Order: sequence, then C-alpha cells, then structure tokens
Amino acid sequence: MLKYIAGILGLALLGVLLGWVMVSFSLSGNNISTPDLTGLSLIEAMKRVESKKLYLQLRAEQFDQGVPRDHIVSQDPAAGVDIKEGRTIYVIISKGHEETYVPDFVNQPWREVEPYLAQASLGIGLITRVHTDRFERDRVVAQQPLAGTTAMIGDKVNFLVSLGERSRFYEVPDWIGRNVSECRTTAARMKLRVEVTDRTIVPEYPSGTILNQKPLPGHQIREGDIISLVISRKSRLEDMRDVDYFPFTYYVPAGLFPKELRIVLSGPGNEELELLKREVLPEEKVQILVPKQENTYLKVYLNNEVVASEEPTRRDMP
Repeated sequence: MLKYIAGILGLALLGVLLGWVMVSFSLSGNNISTPDLTGLSLIEAMKRVESKKLYLQLRAEQFDQGVPRDHIVSQDPAAGVDIKEGRTIYVIISKGHEETYVPDFVNQPWREVEPYLAQASLGIGLITRVHTDRFERDRVVAQQPLAGTTAMIGDKVNFLVSLGERSRFYEVPDWIGRNVSECRTTAARMKLRVEVTDRTIVPEYPSGTILNQKPLPGHQIREGDIISLVISRKSRLEDMRDVDYFPFTYYVPAGLFPKELRIVLSGPGNEELELLKREVLPEEKVQILVPKQENTYLKVYLNNEVVASEEPTRRDMP
C-alpha cells in the first residue's frame, strides 16, 4: 500500500516538474515588438513578419475606400505590442473600392439625374452645357463614364447638358404704320412675342394701326424676346384687351349671286366696331370670333341691309 501511494506521489511530482520545464521553455523566447503591417501589400507584410520570426494568417477580406486591393486594412495584435517569436499575426485585407453600375442618363431630364445617382452611390462631376437641336433644353446629351460600365462607389459622373437650340438674333423690323395682325404673323415666324401695352384713340387711323414700338426699328432682338406695341383704336368699344371671345357662325341664304357681308358689333352711343366685311357666296358658312362685352349686340348686313340683329351670346345665326 505504501509503495502504491509513493508511486502516485512520484508521478504527480514528475508532472509538476515537466510543466515547469515547458513553461520555462516557452518563456525563454525573445520578446518582439509587433511590426506595423497596415497599408502594406501581402507580399510586403509576409517579408516583414518573416524577418521577425513571426507568422502571418489571413482572417478576412472587406471593401475599403481608403486601402488599395490586396493591402492590409488591420491586424491583430496591433502594431507595437510585445510578443514572442513564433507567434501569428492575423490580418484583414482590402478588396478595394466597392463597384456599382453606371445608369443610363442620356436624354433624361436633368432634374431627375441626382436622385438616380444617389441610388447608385455616385456623385455629380463636371457639368458642361451646350446648344444642340438634337435634345430639348435641360436634357442630358452625353455622360462619362458611359452607361452600363462599372464605377467605384463614390465616383463622379460628368455630364453634357442641352441648352436647346441656339437663339437667333434679328434686326427689329419697322412696324410703325402697319396693322398689328400683320406684325403678329411676322413675329410668330421669328419666334418673337408681341405685347400690346396701350391702345390710343386715333379716329383718323384704321383700328389696330401700330403707332409706336419698342425696341425701335434697327435694334437687335433675340428669339423669345418681347416687342411692345402701342396701337390705335377708333373708340372705347374697340378696347378688347380684357374680354373673352366666342365663335360666331353665319349661314348665307341661298341665292344666285354673291353678296357683300358685314358683321358689326354695336355698343352704347351708337358706337360700332366692324368685325367683318367681304363678299360671300350663297349658302356659304362664315365663322368669326366675337368679343363678349356688356351692352353690345351684333348686326349682320347683306348688301347694306340688316338681316339679323342679336346679342353676342349665341353661337349661330340662320
């Protein structure tokens, strides 16, 4: 029995001695300050740890905007920590910038570009505006990078944006003394806007005669600009700036010969505004626009004889 107990105690003492020897052996290595591996390529990092009698092991990969692909993002243990020879340093390496597909913006309205760029994690780069007749104003003409190519998250896309057709310049015609309707027709062809700023009673001039204009004849004017006119009228009845118009239709009676048709708008004080005067054929359909004004009525003359008289509220007259 005593021999058995002595044997067990001997084995326990031997185990303690062996543990002490192993711990002493493990602590006998040289202390090394962990090298800084962040930002190094894998090859550079391996060379550096081998020179320190250490080992390198990859722990993970991740996208990183600030560290190039296959370069070290972080390490464990951190740089400057004292470790023993033969230890392993674990590293995370970069997969580089995360990529995204560039959307197609060509011919899209400019106001819709920024939201789609944000969805693709891209930004607006250089914007250049050009005149072109191929794209409407404020639409994208071209882009760089091209649609469908890949770009890195956060990259910027450059754009060419349309200003529309290049404006044309004209020399202002001399419209003084001419009728405003003729002026409007010419202005429409030149893509100019006409604005009547005043109507002056001048009985000796036909209604609608241009008395003054701005800009004056000979000045330069650009497409889309406004020409302001002062025109004549014979009475207050002719001031139609703020009235509505309605279509009026007259059917010429049957007969054998053409007749002279006059349509007149009559107002207070026996004032009259001639709306139409021309030769018409039997059974002809005549259509004009009539201004709606209070206390006025229409008169229709055939060969200077009144054939109809009506308040300007109906659309048709037999």
